[in-house]
Amino acid sequence: MSTLRMRVAAAIAGGLLAAHGVSDAVEVHGSARVYGGATESDEVEVDQLDQRYTLNLLQALTPWLSLGFSYRVVELETTTDGGQDFERSSRDPLLELVYRRPRLDGRLSFRDRRNRGTNPSDNLDLQALVGQLRWRPIKGPSYALQLRDETNVADAALFGRDVSSRFLGFESIYDRQLWGARYAYQTTSIDNQTTGFRLDEDRHQLRGHYAQQFWEDKLALTMSSWISRREQTEVSSAGARPATPITAREGLFALDTTPEIGELDPAPDLVDGDTETPAAPEIEIGGANTFRNIGVDLGLGRRVTRLEITVDAPSAPDLFWEVYHSSDNLSWVRVAGVDSAFDGALSRYTLFFPETTDRYFKAVNVTINTFARVAVTEVRALAEVDRLTSQEGRSTTYRADLNASYSPHERVDATFTFGIGNDEDLAGGLLSRDLDELSYGARVEVGITPKLDLRVGYRFNSVDERLEPALQRDEELWSATFDWSPLATASGLLTFSRRDEKEGNLLIRSADTVRLRLLTELFADLELVSEVTWSDVDDPFGGFTQKVWQFRESVRADLTRDWSLQGSISQSYFDSTGTVVIERRTSADLRTFWRATPYLSFSGDWDWSDDDLQRTLTQRYGAFYSPGPKLTASLSYQDTESTDIRRTTTVGGGVNYRFRPRLTPFLNFSRSTFRQVGVEPSENLSIRAGFNLFF
Repeated sequence: MSTLRMRVAAAIAGGLLAAHGVSDAVEVHGSARVYGGATESDEVEVDQLDQRYTLNLLQALTPWLSLGFSYRVVELETTTDGGQDFERSSRDPLLELVYRRPRLDGRLSFRDRRNRGTNPSDNLDLQALVGQLRWRPIKGPSYALQLRDETNVADAALFGRDVSSRFLGFESIYDRQLWGARYAYQTTSIDNQTTGFRLDEDRHQLRGHYAQQFWEDKLALTMSSWISRREQTEVSSAGARPATPITAREGLFALDTTPEIGELDPAPDLVDGDTETPAAPEIEIGGANTFRNIGVDLGLGRRVTRLEITVDAPSAPDLFWEVYHSSDNLSWVRVAGVDSAFDGALSRYTLFFPETTDRYFKAVNVTINTFARVAVTEVRALAEVDRLTSQEGRSTTYRADLNASYSPHERVDATFTFGIGNDEDLAGGLLSRDLDELSYGARVEVGITPKLDLRVGYRFNSVDERLEPALQRDEELWSATFDWSPLATASGLLTFSRRDEKEGNLLIRSADTVRLRLLTELFADLELVSEVTWSDVDDPFGGFTQKVWQFRESVRADLTRDWSLQGSISQSYFDSTGTVVIERRTSADLRTFWRATPYLSFSGDWDWSDDDLQRTLTQRYGAFYSPGPKLTASLSYQDTESTDIRRTTTVGGGVNYRFRPRLTPFLNFSRSTFRQVGVEPSENLSIRAGFNLFF
């Protein structure tokens, strides 16, 4: 198929030459980003040159047919005093033929990306021929056809390098006012001669949905369902180490220098499947940006043997990682025996560790990165699986969901949900399962008075996975919330909740939580929030019980039109047994922003915590100067110290000057130091200068 891909690409290029002179002028645009600099780490100097170019051409052949060409080049060169030089390059041409009519459109594209580097792991060729065709008649269903012929584009963690894949898909969609249906057929062939793996798969899927309102729109009913049938044949080498990805419920992240205890916040972009775009807000692990807690919530306790951390730029292959697991996203246990490997071509860290079963997992970077700027794009959990040398599989999967909302009165709203699902793979192929799922729930909101609302909810979810390792988990959640707003400037929220998790008839974890939140607007620009939380956790599976009292006071104030201030202080008490040993934790944070002049502003952040394990203080200061539309300059300082055991300090700054509307030269610098008891201090100094050009 590689020869076919090249022939198609040549045909597309021939079409462009044939059309020259008979159509509009070629649209040309692109960009260039070039910068060089030096990084000195522990008296070892590394000179670096980074070049990134893109060129895009668009030629209209007819009013409906156009031809596009893009070319992206990335060049990275580093020179180390007295050490090994490093080079990495990427060439990524894309040729695309696009046809657009009001009800018919198609696209045929060819990509041939080549990565080359000093290290053998950086060498990788990626080729893809992709075709799409969509037809939307005036009446009746619409149709879509898609084909792909690719090399090294399929998931390398599942299938390994040097994998070829061929895909053909057909889809038909029919939508009416109240209901709709969709049928899809896919056939896939994946072949990896290096590892001896081959997979042939055919899949049929039928989806349907229905929605209607009754009784003067007081009752709304929606239903959706789908059924999928898959047949596959798989051949694999007995010595291969394949892994299967574990679907994540949520991505998690926090900056925490005490990884043993602390809650991670939701970060949806970490598990969105996009490995190219950095997560937002950006998670930076370059330079001295250590102790980034990058986690994943698997929904239930699952068996995990790997974590993958994907980044957007070259990174130090010897970066040291720690892995933690938790059952409650609060108390974390370190996993022993962690090993890591970095794939430069895929820009991905793979963390290997002994098989561990839990709901939450996180990776923490604990050493300075010799590359100054590296952002995380994705996190994924995987589990190694045993493969037979040859097997055939046949599976059927279905899912049905019902949702009903009823509003008999303007002050009463009720919602009911019900869902069932089954995924059965009789032979246990690549994605083998024997799983039943049942879920239902209800939520009622009642306006007791114009200023007092009551919300009551219940949710039940049952998962029964019968294949080894067998898993049967039931989860029940009750909640009740009173929302009281006696004044326009004051409101309160009182919540009671209970969560039980069972394995069969055995209660393995229960949690009771009571939370009171009071919001008061003392003045138009002064807001005070008081929170009290009590929780009681009993976790026989994790081997601990825990009672937690927490008080938190927060304030937000706009002192002047140009000066804002916000902060909080919290006190937590832990009465724990088993694996959790902390008894008390006090934390405080303060953030301020001051616009001194229309051109000059300052910011300051302070985060402090003190518990039985250690005391941590993080300070961040920044200054931003912009006297006009062309020049911007900034300075920053950050210092993190943990109980005289560990300290990281970073000073940085940058200057940008828009010399032309599309040309901006820049200069950045940073200096980081890392000190830890029992470890030799390390220092990292980085200076970069370059330009951005757009045309």
